[in-house]
Amino acid sequence: MLLITPVAFAAETQEATGVVFEDANKNQKFDEGEKPLAGMRVSNGREITKTDEQGRYKLPVDDDTILFVVKPRGWISPVSEDQLPQFYYIHKPEGSPKTHFPGVAPTGPLPDSVDFPLYKQEEPELFQAIIFGDTQPRNQQEVDYIAHDVVEELIGTTNAKMGITLGDITFDNLELFGPLNRTIGLIGIPWFNVIGNHDVNRDAEDDEHSDETFESVYGPSYYSFDWGPVHFLVLDDIRWVVEGDKRHYEGGLGETQMEFIRNDLAMIPEDQLVVLCMHIPLVDVEDRHDLYRLIEKRPFCMSLSAHTHYHEHKLISSDDGWLGAEPHHHVINVTVCGSWWSGHPDENGIPHTTMRDGAPNGYSIITFDGHHYSLEFKAARRPRDHQMNIIAPEVVSADALGDTFVYANVFNALPDAKVEMQLGEGGKWTTLEHFVSEDPLYLEMVAEEKKLENKSFRDLPGAHKTAHLWRGRLPSNAKAGTYLIQVRAIDTHAHHHAGGDHDHAEEDSDHEHTFDWGYVLGGAAIFVVSAVVSLALVVIVVVGLPRDYFLDRPGRGLWVDRHPVVRVGLHVLKNLAGLCLIVAGIMLSLPGIPGQGLLTVFVGILLLDFPGKQKFMRKLVSRPKVFATLNQIRARFGKRPLRLH
Repeated sequence: MLLITPVAFAAETQEATGVVFEDANKNQKFDEGEKPLAGMRVSNGREITKTDEQGRYKLPVDDDTILFVVKPRGWISPVSEDQLPQFYYIHKPEGSPKTHFPGVAPTGPLPDSVDFPLYKQEEPELFQAIIFGDTQPRNQQEVDYIAHDVVEELIGTTNAKMGITLGDITFDNLELFGPLNRTIGLIGIPWFNVIGNHDVNRDAEDDEHSDETFESVYGPSYYSFDWGPVHFLVLDDIRWVVEGDKRHYEGGLGETQMEFIRNDLAMIPEDQLVVLCMHIPLVDVEDRHDLYRLIEKRPFCMSLSAHTHYHEHKLISSDDGWLGAEPHHHVINVTVCGSWWSGHPDENGIPHTTMRDGAPNGYSIITFDGHHYSLEFKAARRPRDHQMNIIAPEVVSADALGDTFVYANVFNALPDAKVEMQLGEGGKWTTLEHFVSEDPLYLEMVAEEKKLENKSFRDLPGAHKTAHLWRGRLPSNAKAGTYLIQVRAIDTHAHHHAGGDHDHAEEDSDHEHTFDWGYVLGGAAIFVVSAVVSLALVVIVVVGLPRDYFLDRPGRGLWVDRHPVVRVGLHVLKNLAGLCLIVAGIMLSLPGIPGQGLLTVFVGILLLDFPGKQKFMRKLVSRPKVFATLNQIRARFGKRPLRLH
């Protein structure tokens, strides 16, 4: 048995013991014949130990301890009817102190054995997770908003395997934990929860007892678990401060939690992706630099928060005391409640609740694949391709064109994204400038709604200067007319949204034809073989390409570890194969000769070595239809999309 950093507890310390086991009959009891699991991690919120060959652990506990198992990859704890993982045991012999919202009832003496059942489940490298920022209902009506605005569209449609709410589960009304859990539980996937500043017992006398109601429903306020290849570290960064009659919260972790974090990360390989989940953004946590020291040497680490009611990607760098070689990617996640369920109700009676950055309310879907991840912004009750607002006047006089701005609020873009605008079909694409400011449409919305009298809804909050806004002037030489304005954005996630063309071909049935059946059968055979071979080659090459193959940066050469003679020979063969495929592709593209000619030519060019190849291929692949087709092929085989920027 391995024990990390033993720490002496205060008085009333006992030793807890128990078994982690495979619960074959699913009765949540360790029965004779059931398999104990060795090497499983168990914690008391500070220390972490591993089970021995008999699946047994030992840990010290005091009279206010939560024991929990760190879910390993390929295993899951029991879940409640509301899909809440039951991975913990609360030991509070006397129960929680009395507060307005009840905490944990007295648990009585420590059991002789605190056992943790686990069940096997498939957890592949590639999986999705749903991420909710502040759901934050005040009452049952707002729980219903969540049900109709977000939950309904996820029931029976999502491919996600689990979900996380990043705190502010409720808006101070902790009685709503139950109704909200039942609502989110309808999605039908295990759901983990982070504590937020509106989830604490506000009448608690100290920070230690400010999360008693949360613990009674969800278990420990900080913990960790593995899902697939990813290690999730759920943090409690709400520090409850009582100073005389004044009570407030601050962003902080505290030494006890930091001890757990140190012990937890000590057991995680450096090449494993670690995802930190918290409520208050990391840059606003007082003792964040202690955490920075633990994660800044890890090549694969990112973090998630909510709290601010806007969506933003932050790249934490040396400006904030980060000492890592690369900036740390921190996502302040879109909130389910948007602007606290404010704004004019729509036709369904649900407030539009636009966030302070001008983005709609909603949630994120993160796709994890080994060390890699990509985050998709999903607006509530909108199509998945609703990723931006374009803000432009309806009418502009010709003499004001050069002084008129078009704005694009690209909800999920990083600040270094490339955003371009086109005026009219076939017009020149011009680059827009990144412009940190309030969203003009949101400002207009706030002003218009404030003018309304006898309102039955809550006013929107003030605007936040958004980091995902771009602008550009209309071309001053545009002629009078009606124009379509198009905006496209490419960021490091390389999300691409394109429409499709519909081609219609008519058959001419007025002519008679005399068939040479030998030619027909031979042509059919050529068509089938050439189509299958060329399509197979395209799939093999496109699926096998590294995701960053088309990026403008030097890569590692092929076969660099081979003997020079072998390396030259392989390059010659590769180029000969490329030339043969190009010739074959051209032949197959001729009229009357069936086959996948253009696709075969594309594969042939990929195999060739020639000056300017990378630039030529980037130009070819950057065409929207080509780019979309390639990524569709990769998606069918579970590969992440190609990146151009």
